[in-house]
Amino acid sequence: MPSERILFDSATVRIGHFVCAPDEPHWHTENIINGTVVVFPSVPVRIHQADREPVLADRNVVMYYNDGQPYRRGLLHDRGDSAVWIALKGDHAHELVRECRASVSTEPDRPFDLDHGPSPAGCYLRHQALSHRLVHDEPASSLLAEEAAITLVRDLLAAEARAHGRTRARPSRHETERSRRRTVEDVRELLATDPGFAWSLDEIVRRVCVSPSHLCRMFKQQLGVTIHQYLTQLRLREAAEAVLAGERDLAMLAVRLGFCTHSHFTENFRRGFGVPPKRLRDADVLSWIARSGLA
Repeated sequence: MPSERILFDSATVRIGHFVCAPDEPHWHTENIINGTVVVFPSVPVRIHQADREPVLADRNVVMYYNDGQPYRRGLLHDRGDSAVWIALKGDHAHELVRECRASVSTEPDRPFDLDHGPSPAGCYLRHQALSHRLVHDEPASSLLAEEAAITLVRDLLAAEARAHGRTRARPSRHETERSRRRTVEDVRELLATDPGFAWSLDEIVRRVCVSPSHLCRMFKQQLGVTIHQYLTQLRLREAAEAVLAGERDLAMLAVRLGFCTHSHFTENFRRGFGVPPKRLRDADVLSWIARSGLA
């Protein structure tokens, strides 16, 4: 049987890695996709979705599948088939398509009206970085992984729409600017009043009543950082106050502020302030500030 490893799973997205060896019987039978899925091939393979022309799926393209889509695969490489995939849950695929494309499928279970599209260099690198982190690094926060996956799929759909002249007309600026600012302020309030909470993208959008993709885009446009980056900044500033106040248990502080591990907290603190928290706690703070040029 083909092997499949789930790298991340939340209420919004699921991310996984799929491998099918060349000697698997699935090369000779019709396969059925499970979920609304965007696939990033890492080995060239020929994919033939039912009612469409065959497509050479390689690293330069992304494959799109609706839930229940029948397809066949054709062997081209001695590694068989290997790919990372992102499954969009609920109505998120429809929301992304509505945001990016002029034409939208009216079938609730078939949001994608395409089977493949381009994989721009920046998107390819982002998907590689995300999957590498999920496989090799410390566990990513739910918000970080969700935000990265949703914005990646949105940008892929937008790139395909631009390439074929299918971009959606934007609403008037006057009509939307005030509501966008209000939504971003609502999110900032949520994060600021409870920065240590294990925020997920699904939890945030449920409270402010906008789509995940729309929220990620407008937040970055308004503030210049992602939601996860903004939340991390809040956590680090609260941590700095605690450290300077004499907090001794840095591991407990990391947990209280929502960091995955003590080392994850320390690395973010060092990156944010230029000094690890233990060194800041034990230093002559005024002397350190003078030496660092922050005075």
